[in-house]
Amino acid sequence: MNKTLLTVVIACLIVCSSASYARNVTGLVIQHTDLDEKIADTCNRYCQGRLIRVTIRREDDFNHIVEILASLENHHHQDTLIDGGFVVYQYTVDVYAVGRLDQRNCKITVLDVSVSGDNLGIAGDARNERGKVHDAPSCRQFI
Repeated sequence: MNKTLLTVVIACLIVCSSASYARNVTGLVIQHTDLDEKIADTCNRYCQGRLIRVTIRREDDFNHIVEILASLENHHHQDTLIDGGFVVYQYTVDVYAVGRLDQRNCKITVLDVSVSGDNLGIAGDARNERGKVHDAPSCRQFI
């Protein structure tokens, strides 16, 4: 194999691998959006919500697949006079969402939402997001 062909193959491998690489943009999302605050507000009275991970992966020339994982931690401790009390319940609900971000208009379409560990049904509304389109202001900074 000659040196020029080898250089082209290596360049193609670099470009091809970076095109399908999922980049973790959690820090940028927390810093530049209010998504983490919205998650925390979702269960303001009953749990602690936090953004775990946001990744973005190029799908084609204009679209990117965005994956989001959020955790809603539910815990209730009942104080008693004996032994300091006991835990009434403690569990974690994980919400995983996948969307398609169109970089031309900074709109994200929710493709799928799955919820696990939701024994009390507190995250049922999350499933209703499938198919909805949301604005993603300044989306190009995450691409």
